[in-house]
Amino acid sequence: MQNHLRNFIACSFAFVLFGCSSSGNKGENVAVVADTASNNYTSSTAAVENKTEGRKFIRTADLKFRVKDVIQSTYTIEAITANMHGFVTHTKLSSDIENTDRTEMSSDSSLISTTYRVTNSISIRVPNTLLDSTLKEIAKQVVFLDYRTIDAEDVQLQLLANQLIEKRNTHFQKRVTDSGAHADKKEGNLSAEEILLMTQEQKDNAQIDNLKLNDKINYSNISLYLYQNQTVQHEMVSNNRTDTFEPGFFFKLWESLKIGWHSFTSFVLSLTKMWVFVLVAVAMYFGWKAFWANKK
Repeated sequence: MQNHLRNFIACSFAFVLFGCSSSGNKGENVAVVADTASNNYTSSTAAVENKTEGRKFIRTADLKFRVKDVIQSTYTIEAITANMHGFVTHTKLSSDIENTDRTEMSSDSSLISTTYRVTNSISIRVPNTLLDSTLKEIAKQVVFLDYRTIDAEDVQLQLLANQLIEKRNTHFQKRVTDSGAHADKKEGNLSAEEILLMTQEQKDNAQIDNLKLNDKINYSNISLYLYQNQTVQHEMVSNNRTDTFEPGFFFKLWESLKIGWHSFTSFVLSLTKMWVFVLVAVAMYFGWKAFWANKK
């Protein structure tokens, strides 16, 4: 009997110990998964540099999320941008008023309660190779993610088309120059010089377009919209309004009691100023009374 009891206790203890250990390990796994997600859910494989030969991608990211403190997160994101060898191209920090309440506290003061939300729209550019790393660092500021959009536009054919335009116009200019064309020679309604000028302009535009595309390829653009929870500010202000103020009943009752007390004290003080006349009146009264008493 004792052996069975001892075995039962041992098994129960082992079950409890195993159960607690399993629960602890499960909690640690959940924490690790949550922490991993917080660093990765703002990024995507679209933000990772593609090593596919011949492909050129313009990568952009657009995010909206809530943070604990917009101002502090703004400074942090600007620091992250600098560390990633990028730069800020736009930032607009503002406090958007959502509601304002005015409460009359007395005849000469009011309480203004202002509900507002601090927001900031930021545009930054970072090297294309560091877009994914930048998004993961920014993710640490996120409390709640509204949306995340990441685009990777393949512009390989557009680059090739611009290069062909440059090459074709260069060949055309050389052919016109070698043919000995003169400025006064007409090709339809245009002179040879005008044709060369238009060709050069097309060549320059194609070159500039390629420079713009390469700049967008090398530096990705990130658009961020940050906001925080509503904040309420209370401020006591004086009443400078011209409209009629109607205080409450108890306030008017208290004012009436104060006026009555002041009237009573004023009356008593007025009597004290007339003590000489009171003294003469009392003396005359007793003198008159004594005169009639002696006469009788």
